[in-house]
This record gives sequence, structure tokens and C-alpha cells, in this order.
Amino acid sequence: MQIHTPTMLLVLSALCLSASLCHLVEWRNLRETALLYWSAGMGLIALAAATAPLRVFEFYAVAIGGANALLLAGYALLYVGFARFCDVKTSLWWYAGPVVWLLFYGLSPAAESVEARVAVISTIAAFYSLAIALTLLNPTARSGPALILSAAFGAHGLFCALRVVLVGLPAAIADQQLMTGFLFTLVMTQAILMIGVSTYLVIAMVRGRHEQSLRRLSETDFLTGIDNRRAFTTKATALLNDADAGDVALLLFDLDRFKKINDDHGHGCGDEVIKLFVDSTADHLRPTDVFARLGGEEFATLVRRRDKHEPAVIARAIVRGFANQARTVGGRSIAATVSAGVATNEANRDLNGLLTAADQALYRAKSMGRDRVEAVAVDVPKDGPPADDALLQVS
Repeated sequence: MQIHTPTMLLVLSALCLSASLCHLVEWRNLRETALLYWSAGMGLIALAAATAPLRVFEFYAVAIGGANALLLAGYALLYVGFARFCDVKTSLWWYAGPVVWLLFYGLSPAAESVEARVAVISTIAAFYSLAIALTLLNPTARSGPALILSAAFGAHGLFCALRVVLVGLPAAIADQQLMTGFLFTLVMTQAILMIGVSTYLVIAMVRGRHEQSLRRLSETDFLTGIDNRRAFTTKATALLNDADAGDVALLLFDLDRFKKINDDHGHGCGDEVIKLFVDSTADHLRPTDVFARLGGEEFATLVRRRDKHEPAVIARAIVRGFANQARTVGGRSIAATVSAGVATNEANRDLNGLLTAADQALYRAKSMGRDRVEAVAVDVPKDGPPADDALLQVS
């Protein structure tokens, strides 16, 4: 099937310009810097596609030399954008593609050959495309749209490499001035499909990351960077419902006399005490433990336990470790302490039941002098309170 290549180039230019504007609008909404690179890259490719038909009027320097330089500059900007999105370092060498082309076109006698020109431009385009495909496999960009986009650019890169072979076939280029031949048809068809697919996938990829970022913000405590109550509820419930998790225990912590610390030393000092507690506690927890700030000066962690004594031992180590580290905070004598309530659960795996039981144990630790751990074993119906005689003093 023959197509009118100059017309298709103008269609391609319009599509690239639309993609450029879409990326720019997305940048205004999401402020993802990579979108600016993609917008600029698509803009240059749009300009290249609009300039290429000038060869019909024998403006070869502009239509071949200039258009292909713009095309490769667009590829370079696309790559740098993907690299920034994936947190991959780049250098100015990534912009060498259009320079190499211009040196070849302006200085090499081989540039008179259409086969040589196609080989050079296709090789450089394939290099950028395959580099983009590999970059999108970076774990920082791992998502459904990113993987599909990686496959699309990989296929595009292989097609660019294939053009080096196809250009030598009969009827591949019937008339280079009028841009007729099956190779022009293949290139135009593939380019239009690539632009449409890649634009959609890029926007889906960026929006997906933005939504993940918002979700993380909604589940992260702004001061300490650990999980908040919402995230704790979700993760703790999942752990309790995991049949392979085994027995678990809930450790509930509350900083002692925290209001007095704020009143005497200021809220800035109080914030430092909270962050110190988080740092000191993290030293005693495993990666599989769920640790969160429930609000104010209250914290919780849900741990898998190997025996019935381990949770209380962990809580006691946290309480003592924090007391040792919080004698002075920011050069001030604070002597901050924390109390803990521990609820172990063998039969009842209800989060609300565990929280109620741990809170009762914590209240008892407070009433018995603070800076201590109290534990309660929970083995009661979900709607029943833990028995008072189940409370065990462990410190």
C-alpha cells in the first residue's frame, strides 16, 4: 500500500505537537520535571517531521540534514527525560547523537548515499530507543505502563536497526525526493503508532507514580517518616489475616509526661524527642515488623513472636534504650522516658481487641510509675475485654 509520505509527515508532526502539548499540560498539573524534557523532545520531532517534506522542493540541507538533526535531538531529550524519571544519571554525551549526524552529513562523502544516510540515522535512533527501553526497566520506574513502554521502545529500536537492512532491498526507496517506496510507508506507519502509544503510556506512568506518591503521603507520618495510623491499620490487619504469620504481639508505647517536655522546652524539642524515640526503636525491630505513629506521642508496633516472652523482652529493650539515649536531647537535659503495654494473641487475631488489651496494659504501666512495661495475654472472645488477672508485670 502506497501512502503520500509528505502528507503523513505533516500528520505525524501534528501528533507529535499534540503529544508535546499534552506533556506540557501534565507538567503544569504534576510538576514532574521529566515531562518538560518529553515535551521539548516531542516538539523537536514535530518540527523535524514538518521540515522533512521540504525535500520535495529540493531543500535538502534543511529537509535532510536539519530535519534529521532535529529528530535525533528530540530522541536525546526523550532519553534524558526518561533517565531523570528513573533517577539515572546522565551527561552531555547523551546529546552527541545529532552532532554525530551533522558531522557525517556535512563532512563525509558517504552522505551522498541514501543507504549510508539511513544507516547512520537509524543506528543512532536505535541506540536512543534501546537505551530508553533499558532505562525503563530500572526498579524506580517499575510499573505496568513502564514495562509496556519499555517493550514498545525496545521494538522501535529493533525496527530502527532493521531499517539498515531494509534500505538495501529493491523498491525500498523508489524516489527519495518524493519519498516513495515501501520503507517510507513502514516508517510512517510505525512512527504514528509509536507516538500514539507512547504518549498514552507516558502520561499513565507519570500519573501512576503521582498517585503512589499521594498514597504514601497519606500513609506516612510527616514528622518521623514512619507509617501513620491509617497505614498501620492496613498493614496490621493484613498481617493478622496472614495464616503463615504465626503468633503476633502488639506493643503500644506512649512517651511519659510529653506535654511537660513541650511546655518546658518548646515544641521543637518535643519533635526531637519523638524522632529520637523512632530512631532508637527502629534498632530493635525486624523488617517484617509493623511500626507506626498513631498520633501525638503514641506509637504501636505489631511483631511476629517466636515465644510468649519475646514481645515483652523487645518492649523492655526499647524502653530502656530510649531512656538511655534521651537523657539529653539537643544539648538539653530532658531525661525523657516511655511506657509500654504489650498484648500477645494466640487465639484472637482481631486488631481492635489487641489495641484495647495493649492500651489497658499501657494504662497500668502509667499508673504504676511510668518508664516500664506491662503485658497482657489475650485469649478471649473478640467482643470481650481482657481479664484483669491476665496482666503481667515484666519490668
